Amino acid sequence: MVWMGLEITGEDVPRDLALIHCYRRDLTAVSYEQYELGAGATLTLIPGISNVTATVESDGLQAWPLSAVSVCGGLYRFMKYTYGCVSGCMP
Repeated sequence: MVWMGLEITGEDVPRDLALIHCYRRDLTAVSYEQYELGAGATLTLIPGISNVTATVESDGLQAWPLSAVSVCGGLYRFMKYTYGCVSGCMP
């Protein structure tokens, strides 16, 4: 799996997608920014970034969108609201 930066990190998205296409036989998956934490630590789409899911999948690769937690407060909110869910899944 490789990580793909999008507009948030100032990447040239079409160029990066072309590179992924060239190396698709050497890859299994691509992870990329797609969500941020909204109110109550809900995942919301990041406005203004490219949606690369269909392009990645059309190359026969798994698409793994991730959540961008840009500040420690965001991470704290995420952990606070998900602790009960995560701890409930653990034996």
